[in-house]
Amino acid sequence: MSDIARQVDGTQPASLSLDRSLLRALPTPKVTFDHPEYSPVSSDDDNNAPAAPFVVALFELSKDQLRFLKLRCSGDRNPPTAVSTFQAVAAHAWRCACIARGLLPSQETRLHTITDVHGRLKPPLPPRYLGNAAVRISVTTKVEKLISHSIRYGAEHIRRVLNNIGDEYVRSVVDYVEVTGISRLPASGKLLRTDLRIVSWLSLQSYAGDFGWGEPIYVARPHFSGGGHGYLVRSPRKDGGVGLTLALEVDSMERFKQLVRQSAMVRPSEPTPQRRLWNSNLDLVVVRWHTPSVYFYRRARILNNFFDAAVLEAALARVLVQFYPVAGRLARDEDGRIEIDCNAEGVLFVVAEADCTVTYFQCGGVALGVGMQHYVADGYTGINFINSWANLARGLPPTIRPFIDRTLLRARNPPTPSFPHVEYHPPPSISTEVISPSPTSNKATATVVRMFKLTPTHIDELRARVPPGSPKFSLYALVAGHVWRCACLARGLPADQLTKLYIAVDGRQRLKPPLPDGYIGNVILTATPIATADEVIAGVPEAAAKVQGMLARMDDKYMTSALDYLELQPDLSALAKGPHTFRCPNLGLTSWARLPIHDADFGWGRPAFMGPGGIAYEGLAYVLPSPTGDRSQSIAISLQAEHMDEFGKLIYQI
Repeated sequence: MSDIARQVDGTQPASLSLDRSLLRALPTPKVTFDHPEYSPVSSDDDNNAPAAPFVVALFELSKDQLRFLKLRCSGDRNPPTAVSTFQAVAAHAWRCACIARGLLPSQETRLHTITDVHGRLKPPLPPRYLGNAAVRISVTTKVEKLISHSIRYGAEHIRRVLNNIGDEYVRSVVDYVEVTGISRLPASGKLLRTDLRIVSWLSLQSYAGDFGWGEPIYVARPHFSGGGHGYLVRSPRKDGGVGLTLALEVDSMERFKQLVRQSAMVRPSEPTPQRRLWNSNLDLVVVRWHTPSVYFYRRARILNNFFDAAVLEAALARVLVQFYPVAGRLARDEDGRIEIDCNAEGVLFVVAEADCTVTYFQCGGVALGVGMQHYVADGYTGINFINSWANLARGLPPTIRPFIDRTLLRARNPPTPSFPHVEYHPPPSISTEVISPSPTSNKATATVVRMFKLTPTHIDELRARVPPGSPKFSLYALVAGHVWRCACLARGLPADQLTKLYIAVDGRQRLKPPLPDGYIGNVILTATPIATADEVIAGVPEAAAKVQGMLARMDDKYMTSALDYLELQPDLSALAKGPHTFRCPNLGLTSWARLPIHDADFGWGRPAFMGPGGIAYEGLAYVLPSPTGDRSQSIAISLQAEHMDEFGKLIYQI
């Protein structure tokens, strides 16, 4: 219509399909599914009560906020679960609404929506079918389950229900309506206070209606029949964002706003260099994910502004001025190589009540979670970024002065590797079946993460296992050898099974000349001792010797050769670490023992604990220092569930 109004050349009214008998019920209706969304609303007192006063608000979510929501819906899965924009936003809004309304954990809650069925029928409806071709859908769960889990729980429920909507289901709806009778169906505007209804307009060309005076600046529904109704539309700015227009009870809306909006893109507080930052080969072979870490803080009794979000956000904006690549975005150069576009778009800062950046607990404590894109930073860089952020929050200078030039790690010209660099070769595969779960066990593919503390007594016992007169082993070599040995035993590896241990080695001080202290980027190379299982399980000294022997090779000559080796590889992405790298029969053990992971004092004290926020891959582990400096170390490790129980016993059998 708008094209005709503007007299666009060649515009003709669209040829429509007017045959609505395509959606006629069967002569003998056949209802093959339950359709609770079309069931009459129960007549209890709550439902018969007058509708509560409600207000309408618009919530805008940027492209980056949507990306963050989808990341939370995917969790630690690799590859991430495909989550649509509707599923992510609807799950977030549904969960926030349950909390804002103060629903009881035992109550049942439903998310209602409608879905277009043009393409779900067989054969599909004609593209220009004129008529209603949408069915009601509802997703049901208990409030307790929805709010005690992350939004991934709700998103997965929504996705499963929508994926089941096919031709048979739609035909069942048509026949159900025929059998029930239109007059007996509940009006779609009637909602229980426990429920939410969100309709997606994302697939509609909402902003194409230009009658000659420009496109509309916003499109929305003019009337809402009650609280709990919402509509999701694309941003008129065409910037990848969306807008959620939601009606909610007056007494719940303010709380809902706090929950759904407690996120912001924090940008550098001052102008920063606008440039493209070249990534070294070491930046391009890291694990492709955001490295999650979490800090737990106990509440200080005498402080009233404990973990003030405004203080944290302001300090974050200041630290991004100096660590400006962190506020950029990944991009590709003309050759397709990944680089960092230092465009100051900012980082996502979230304050919430569960699984977000800053989480407040009822006991008064706080959890601070940070996800650092591994292309941007390794552990040393990431820890110094967080510690500098903490220092600025309490009026101190950053811990380091960032050095932002990754060309220091360019390969030689011409590249001349002098070692075979087995660390980049494919890992050994399992040659025979290891300890297997029973066919009916759910542990067949499940992995679990656990943490084991090695006390000073355990450390001393490890040292005592080394025979007199033997070479002196570093503490890391002893701990790594012990963990490697326990993993081989717990997995039940046969004696001749090859196993590879991946050890992250910081090259900053091993290269000649050493890199500047403030070098920002990945300087992690990998030492990979390889042995048969019987060689590893022979004893702690034997396993530690293999670890220490490989670490001794990691000097300037070896590391420079590694840079040259990577330069000659046609596809660095093929060498990137992932779930295939560490899984049985192999292991990865990264030590944070020498990193200042407990120095992040934002003004309210040091963290009571710091560690990985999740371990995505089976066979990956971390060594953590004690927060109290008592010489103890903790091992955070991910293993197959069937192997973890045995590992937990072996780790203390020194």
